[in-house]
Formats: sequence, structure tokens, C-alpha cells
Amino acid sequence: FQIGSDTKKLTAMALLQQVDAGKLSLEDPLSTVVPELQFARDPELASQITMHHLISHQTALFDYTPWSDDPDDSELSAVATGRFAENEHAYAPPGSYWNYSNPNFALAGLAVEKATGRSYADVLEQDIFAPLKLERSYARLSEAEAAGNYATG
Repeated sequence: FQIGSDTKKLTAMALLQQVDAGKLSLEDPLSTVVPELQFARDPELASQITMHHLISHQTALFDYTPWSDDPDDSELSAVATGRFAENEHAYAPPGSYWNYSNPNFALAGLAVEKATGRSYADVLEQDIFAPLKLERSYARLSEAEAAGNYATG
């Protein structure tokens, strides 16, 4: 089954693993971790958002998420620094309040990619699924379809 928002928990786990490994800090600004990301509407915004803000829904980012049914591994970075960065904006300064926003976790996933040098899907499969022996869990739709006997919805 597609897991939807449960992916946020997996993304937070992957990011926190990088914190535990000393590759990231919860206080690292997004601009340091993903220096090529600059929001067109507010060029200083990425320097105000921390890893903590991302995984605790405190960025104040508008809930804008470009969708792709089966993106390739390079799409997360391309979309984040392209269409997403051109259109995204914050309602208030990061950390000022809690607001549910999917982009927080797309950006956290991108931070994980930068910290590990691996694709988000590979990080989930190798660092989360494999140690937990989740042998029929996939981060890529194409892999789930290839395995057969799946449900989507």
C-alpha cells in the first residue's frame, strides 16, 4: 500500500540518523545543508529554516507540493531548487508557529540526500527498511510494481 503521510516519519528517522552520526545538526540552517536552494520570493528564507523546523512542522511554509507518480532519483533536488523554490513562500518567520506542510519533509529528504551522498530512496531502503527486515517495503513505485502483489490507492 502507498503509505502517504507515514513517509514523514520515515524521513524524520532518516534525518535523525544523520544527526546521530554527526553529519547534520537539528540547528543547521537549510541554506547550509542545501546551498543551491534559494526561495525566489524570499532569498533569506532558507537561512532561517533549520532541520528542527522541517521535521516539526514549524517552517511556516505554504503547503505546496509538485507531484510526480514515479519520480527518478534526481527529481527531488531538481524540483526543490526549481519549480518549488520559484513558487514557495512562508506565512511567517520559521519557528513562530506549527503548520502542517508537506514541503517540510521533501526538504528534509533532500537534506538527507546531501548529508549521505545517496538518493532518498536508497537511504530509506538501506538504512530504515533493511535493518527492520521490511523486505517488501519500497521507496520507489517501480520497485513495488516489479515485485508484484501490491496495492496502491
